[in-house]
Amino acid sequence: HEMLNDEAGGAAFCERFLDANPYSSCGWYNLGQLYHKLGLYEKAIRAFDYASLIQDDFISAYYGRAASLMELSKYEEAIRVLLQSLQHDKKDIATLLALGECYEALGDCARARFYFAKCTDISPTLPDAWYGIGSAYEAEERYLEACHYYKRALELNREYYDAWLGLADSEYGLGNGLAAFEALKQAIALFPHDLALWRAWGERLAADHGPAGALELLAEGMRHNATSAELVYQYAACLLAAGREADGLVYLENALVMDHAKHALLYAFHPPAEAAPAVAGLIAQYQPG
Repeated sequence: HEMLNDEAGGAAFCERFLDANPYSSCGWYNLGQLYHKLGLYEKAIRAFDYASLIQDDFISAYYGRAASLMELSKYEEAIRVLLQSLQHDKKDIATLLALGECYEALGDCARARFYFAKCTDISPTLPDAWYGIGSAYEAEERYLEACHYYKRALELNREYYDAWLGLADSEYGLGNGLAAFEALKQAIALFPHDLALWRAWGERLAADHGPAGALELLAEGMRHNATSAELVYQYAACLLAAGREADGLVYLENALVMDHAKHALLYAFHPPAEAAPAVAGLIAQYQPG
């Protein structure tokens, strides 16, 4: 079932198996994994809980339960589960990384770094741990330290997309525009279809350098993502905000043809557009039905 990507069929099989073998910790663990993949996190938590109750040193079951709790943003409860797991294995890398992620999500960056650093002590060649330390520094706007640790992660894995993004953000935070855009280029080369990248950097450049300052980046984003109406709306908004109404309306028309339902994005990027008669007329003209 897993090989066929049939998680629902796999879960049904596990349920039948557990009817006959209710004390199988592996059965409950596999059911939890399948529920997790299906996004049924509450059911996954219960299944992992049964697995660890039957076998109290089942590290993967503790981790699975914590991972499902994290998906529900229940970070404090996930921490309790992970600390319980550490009683059975104090050097489990996955558990330590997850603890770092939970504490960072809760804003306790010092404790997050503590657990990420423990990972580097156990496995110094693990890029995720170095990245985690960098991310926890960046969350506190300590960009110089963040850059150092992101670079450590990239020394171990040059194709670490999130580390390139983090490095770009931190270099930009330090005012090192050239270094920031060099790191951003590396990220784009690895994953040019991440719309969040283009949108976030477009908004950042527009805020810092005016709407015209985002146009070149957004144009490149549209070249890489030709079917993304979101980026076309954002580009149109920047044109309108820069006073280039005729060009802005052309791109707005393109975006409306691509996906009229998302036209509210234009107002999110450029609120004054909502009061512009030419914009309202164009949106009404392309209203479906």
